[in-house]
Amino acid sequence: GADSQKRQLERKSDIHETDELGTGAQSTAQFRMKDGATFSLAENTNLKITEYRLAAAGDPSDSAAMELVEGSLRFVSGAIGKEKHDDWVLKAGEASIGIRGTEGEISNKSGAITVTIFKGRIAILSPECPETQIGRGTKFNFLRLDDSGCSPSYVDSPFSELPPEAFEVTPIDRESTEGGGGGGGTDRPVSPN
Repeated sequence: GADSQKRQLERKSDIHETDELGTGAQSTAQFRMKDGATFSLAENTNLKITEYRLAAAGDPSDSAAMELVEGSLRFVSGAIGKEKHDDWVLKAGEASIGIRGTEGEISNKSGAITVTIFKGRIAILSPECPETQIGRGTKFNFLRLDDSGCSPSYVDSPFSELPPEAFEVTPIDRESTEGGGGGGGTDRPVSPN
């Protein structure tokens, strides 16, 4: 957390802006943000929440930024970034990934970044991949970025480290999650579970 203290998360634990989420060997985690975005973290994964602001759906101040420090995750984006695509960015290594109403997987292992898109489209913002997009409306659904450069391609069976059942999300009680989100450096939760 922001106080540099580790805490064990349990079901319905609050996650705050500037928290870093981590899983160890033989553990996974799943959480849902207040805008409806869902993340499933594989084993040995660290994800840092660097910014999260949710005033109201479509509000111009809404934004999200995260960094996949190491490991793999699956995601389904939420309301942030669907209207204004520059509002939701996921950094992995030297690449910034613009999320655009998307569902996919990202892996950052020993400096090699892989991205697979199942639905929607993303933009890769990296010197090695200038203005590269993968997903809907493009001929690519997979990208690998490593020391040898940027390699977008199409794959029939996307890489995955998580079994499909790890991404099944239990519906949440909307009444308990209404009324704003995290952001602005405050200690308000950005995830209700």
